[in-house]
Amino acid sequence: MSYEAKSIEVNGQKLSYFDEGEGIPLIALHGWISGKEIFVPMIDFLKDSYRLIVVDLPGFGESDPMPDSHAIDKYSDVIYEFTKALGLEKYYMVGTSTGGTIILYHCHKYPQRVLRSVLSSPFYHYGQFPKLTGYRLSSFILGNIVRYTIVQKFLHMQLFIFSKVKKEGIIKGNTS
Repeated sequence: MSYEAKSIEVNGQKLSYFDEGEGIPLIALHGWISGKEIFVPMIDFLKDSYRLIVVDLPGFGESDPMPDSHAIDKYSDVIYEFTKALGLEKYYMVGTSTGGTIILYHCHKYPQRVLRSVLSSPFYHYGQFPKLTGYRLSSFILGNIVRYTIVQKFLHMQLFIFSKVKKEGIIKGNTS
């Protein structure tokens, strides 16, 4: 299925995104050299249970490039401003590769906003998160992933398959 892209201006920068479904917001961030379209199968599967917001990161797809810096923490700040512009206060996040790394920064800077996160192959270089090194980083990542109980399978190739979710009725209203 195809979806109509929307756009919003955030700090003078146009961001393109899909916004489909209803329920608790679930923001999906793609990896490098990719775009929002990779999450279309996830939208198809989960739009009856979640509000799926899938954004083209700055400089990808139909979104404007970053004006000054391509640092990951700057992408995290853009996503924060994007969520504020959409009126979102709390949400789930899923990300692949670079998108997962952006989510790590986002969770660190804005922990009160992210209900749970799921990351596929985020990259990490020791020292990137000075306040989250060693054990603290491990517990931060694992804590967010382990508590996200609705995920049954997470396949590489940047496609998600959430099995048993609808059948067991554990999506709607369950944020624990």
